[in-house]
Amino acid sequence: MRRATLSYEWRMKRGDRTNLLMAAQAQGMGHNGPRTLKAQRGSAKAVRWLLVPVVLGACMLLSACSPGTPAESSGLPFPTTGSPGSVATAMPVQSESVWAQVRAALPPEVVVYRPAFVPERFSPPELLEALNDEHGLRYTIIYQAGDELLVFILNNGQGALGSAAPPDTREMVTVHDGVRGTLMISGGSPPLRISWQESGQSYQIKVYAGPMTRDELLRIAQSVTPVE
Repeated sequence: MRRATLSYEWRMKRGDRTNLLMAAQAQGMGHNGPRTLKAQRGSAKAVRWLLVPVVLGACMLLSACSPGTPAESSGLPFPTTGSPGSVATAMPVQSESVWAQVRAALPPEVVVYRPAFVPERFSPPELLEALNDEHGLRYTIIYQAGDELLVFILNNGQGALGSAAPPDTREMVTVHDGVRGTLMISGGSPPLRISWQESGQSYQIKVYAGPMTRDELLRIAQSVTPVE
């Protein structure tokens, strides 16, 4: 009876070992379970280290390809590019200093026109850019009075970027010294603007929002004089 009991217990233990071995094999451990598990952990660690540069590279690529700051964040009604090398201050300074910076940034044969008259409600000008590079000659200068903007632009300066509502009316006007330009009024944005061509350059004065009238804008345009 004792032998039969021992034989039964031995068979049960043998069955338990068999079940454990089968379970280990099903998990990919085989007969050398601990050693195989150690190898698997080492392989997983190696894979993680290999993935680190891949993940970092992907993050850098996404950062490099991410779009720039939207135009709305600049608070201006037109896109701003932040061109390298631009002479931009983003803060009001003395009017003479702003226009002097523009004059210094451009060739002497390019006329820089500064207004002799600006309504008193406007703050001193801000220089957004003054550039002479492979994209051409350009500048953008802004006067501000609350939400109202008065923008002076040469050629394809940033103030010339973005879409503009089609004008409801176009009027030929005299700007300075008999030079002819076009005054445009629109129900959209910008509501008022004047443009003219001179010595191969394109000049614009735009008004965004505010109480500016046609006559006031025309007076500003007719007051412009060259910056020496």
